[in-house]
Amino acid sequence: MKAAFFILISVLLLQPLLDSFDVADHNAAFNHTSVLLSEEIDLEAHCTANGDHQLHQLEHAELSK
Repeated sequence: MKAAFFILISVLLLQPLLDSFDVADHNAAFNHTSVLLSEEIDLEAHCTANGDHQLHQLEHAELSK
């Protein structure tokens, strides 16, 4: 019981420190990565359907960075 109380008090006291972490930058990076992966999947599907991987090598290289 004392351990649970200690953990609860510790979390409550550390809350201002935890709130100071900015997750907005992480969310933006995650969203950007999701968009790039989606574009890469769409391009791969297009190239597979049309057989034109050579024509889109530059786009593949840009998305894989």
